[in-house]
Amino acid sequence: MQLTRKKSIADALAIATCSLLAQTAENAYAIEEDMDLDLSFLEYHENHRVRVREMDVGAKWIYDEDNVFSGKIITDAITGATPSGALAPPVKSATLTSPSGVSGASGSGGGSSLLIRPIEGFVDRRVALSAGWESLQHLYEHKFRTNVGAIFSNEDDYQSYGASATAAYDYFHEKRPNSRSRSSLNFDFNQEREDNDVVNVYYRYYWDSWGINSHTVDARYRHELGNTRYIQPHVRVYRQSAADFFTPYLQATSPDIEADLPKYASADNRLDAMVSYTVGVKYGLSGSLGKFFARFEMMRQIGSKGDYRNMTAEILQVVWTLDFKK
Repeated sequence: MQLTRKKSIADALAIATCSLLAQTAENAYAIEEDMDLDLSFLEYHENHRVRVREMDVGAKWIYDEDNVFSGKIITDAITGATPSGALAPPVKSATLTSPSGVSGASGSGGGSSLLIRPIEGFVDRRVALSAGWESLQHLYEHKFRTNVGAIFSNEDDYQSYGASATAAYDYFHEKRPNSRSRSSLNFDFNQEREDNDVVNVYYRYYWDSWGINSHTVDARYRHELGNTRYIQPHVRVYRQSAADFFTPYLQATSPDIEADLPKYASADNRLDAMVSYTVGVKYGLSGSLGKFFARFEMMRQIGSKGDYRNMTAEILQVVWTLDFKK
């Protein structure tokens, strides 16, 4: 038997499975770099009408830093009744068919009775396959990106095929310094009160060689609700200055555009001057089956420049830790 060093898809899936079981940071990084596997299920239901179920399985294989392969399998089913959308005809009877002409419904009598009558028993199933390849070539200081893809879809009474190809040339992209030094000063205050409540206040001052300075204040108060339950409010305030080379856009001041390009430039909103506020609460309990907690937080971020400088986010986390004792 001849051995080979090339990684197969099965090998990559095996690595991903072992990494998820081991829960190690090193293996998790390998999954992110080599292969991503996405599983998705969606159900949509209208009362007494349409029901849709969709299952997606997608995979992305990062062969190297310049080549990415992707694929997806989609299967869905649509069942139930759907309104015909037809106007009531002046005749006494009429027959309506489904969009594909397979099923139909008939009615008699004028008025609006035919208007609201749906086509019962509608069923449509679909299976779709898609694949893509993205390649990136470096030409001096610029990038040339190509995308090639294909899709096949098969329904109960319909088939479709498709292919696509795109090419993009990046005349100028962001460029950051090759190195970055970071420094910080931290202050952490913890106090356990006589009633077993815990107060935690954290402050950090941060600065780096890119010109970013930030202040972080984080406060938590854990209030015991007995021997097995607790509730913990949380407040966080963060403020930072912009990086020296952050700019939302570039503006040419002479006919020679390349002469106006700065040495470093980036429009990454994470390098913009910003302030963010986070408030939330955490509830936890413990028992014979282990430990459980649920956390919900809301964050508001306000930037200084850029088209996407403001953001609002909600965070919901539920964790159950099983405790197996011998």
